[in-house]
Amino acid sequence: IRKDYGDIVTLKAQIKELGVLVPLRGYRSKDNAEKFILVDGHRRLTASLELVSEGIEIRVPLIVEPKGCNEETRLVEMLVTSEGKNLNQIEESEAIMRLSTLGLTDKEISQKTGKAIGVIGTLKTLHSAPTKIKRHIESGSISATLVLKIVKDSKDSEDAFRIIEQSIENLKVSGKKKVTEKGISQSKGKTNSINLFKKFSKLNAEKIVKDTEIFEFISRLIEGDVSETELKSKFL
Repeated sequence: IRKDYGDIVTLKAQIKELGVLVPLRGYRSKDNAEKFILVDGHRRLTASLELVSEGIEIRVPLIVEPKGCNEETRLVEMLVTSEGKNLNQIEESEAIMRLSTLGLTDKEISQKTGKAIGVIGTLKTLHSAPTKIKRHIESGSISATLVLKIVKDSKDSEDAFRIIEQSIENLKVSGKKKVTEKGISQSKGKTNSINLFKKFSKLNAEKIVKDTEIFEFISRLIEGDVSETELKSKFL
């Protein structure tokens, strides 16, 4: 499940100075008794192996799981543990889906992990996102929180993912590093730019004929519910 290893450089420096303070945790492989499957401590192991490759001797303690531990228990512990770097939302969504695949209901997952049922549903939605969208989240181009907001605000998932992809493409043009809510509005073809309104209204102010129409139009403009195409049709 762990994909985002975070700042390994700082962790390496800590381990180099103090050693591995928190033991790794794993269990013996059923196929090979001399092989251990790591459950917790992937970042510590990665940092330690890098130090070893640099010629630094590191002792890595490992706690072997007691008999009786199963996949469900391991997944729950991953979600509730506070040791080291917490799972990100993509990793959490994977753990939630695995628990669901094991037959647990959302209510049971909530009881075991302490996460609200609404949060579990949200993580399942995130898990259903296309791999390409997840990669954008992992790369930092867009936050998981914003992706979920777009899905919630869109008519369907297909429309949401189209908007997200367009926003990522717009990043390449703008030179910015991360999609924002403003960037999403632009991808929808919407604008709440008062300056743009002034520009067009000065050119063709005589085409606005009713005060009530002006009020309603400006209200929609401020809310971001006016497309640039509509704006131009009003004043050009």
